[in-house]
Amino acid sequence: MRPIWRFGANTCHAPLWLRDDLLGHIAQARGELGFRFFRAHDWLGSNMVRAVGAEWDFSRLHQAIDRLLAIGAKPFLNLCSMPEGMS
Repeated sequence: MRPIWRFGANTCHAPLWLRDDLLGHIAQARGELGFRFFRAHDWLGSNMVRAVGAEWDFSRLHQAIDRLLAIGAKPFLNLCSMPEGMS
């Protein structure tokens, strides 16, 4: 039997990946359940991407992805919303 449930899990909003407690839970799910990918939405939302003058600041988005990669997990990105100025 192919264990498709090990593919991954959903963690809700992307800004939550910046929380240490959630990262600990993700690491535990990866270690104990074998999950490889973790999904979140709102990657381009106003809590992750900010306008800085005429430029866009993606540093929180990069930080969240880097934190996930650092514990050996992979992001499964859902790009479903964005700031009005970007759209």
